[in-house]
Amino acid sequence: MFYMCSSINNINSLKYFNTKYIYDFSYMFICCSSWLSLYALKDWDVSNRENFSCMFGLCGHFINLDALKNLNVSNRKIFIGCFGGIVNYRI
Repeated sequence: MFYMCSSINNINSLKYFNTKYIYDFSYMFICCSSWLSLYALKDWDVSNRENFSCMFGLCGHFINLDALKNLNVSNRKIFIGCFGGIVNYRI
């Protein structure tokens, strides 16, 4: 979806994004080199989804992962490479 975005500084509008019919989150943000904030993802409903492989794969730098604390991903099957290739976390 956001494949090869070089930098995502502010994606606040994604907090209103309806993820109800997204069943596969694999490769969704792959190759985004820099995330300054994941705050917009904090209210995403990812329940009943299974595949998160390479969702943030090859993202080079995350400054804030705090929003992910609210994502309920229990009982999911595939996380292979979900955060693979991330060089630097600053939380």
